[in-house]
Amino acid sequence: MHCPTHNGDAKEKWEQILRLWNKLLQVEHRPVAALNRSYAPSKANSKPGAIIQAEKLSLEAEHLDYWLLSNLYVDIDDQKAAMNLKTALALAKQ
Repeated sequence: MHCPTHNGDAKEKWEQILRLWNKLLQVEHRPVAALNRSYAPSKANSKPGAIIQAEKLSLEAEHLDYWLLSNLYVDIDDQKAAMNLKTALALAKQ
């Protein structure tokens, strides 16, 4: 499988990354892999779709879950981005 890294944020690159994450999760489902996989749709398809997927994850108050949501909400809802980032920082300090 070839994943062109020279194309930066090209949609095709992120579609391939998404397919690879999907294959990995079929072999062995891990919460952190599901979290990482939920970022790829934001680049391959759309941020709103990725937000829906990320919000379905239940990582029991993991700071990385909130960090991801913060990142996905940037340029869509800055208030939600800031709220999720604050939550991520608070959880990371515990």
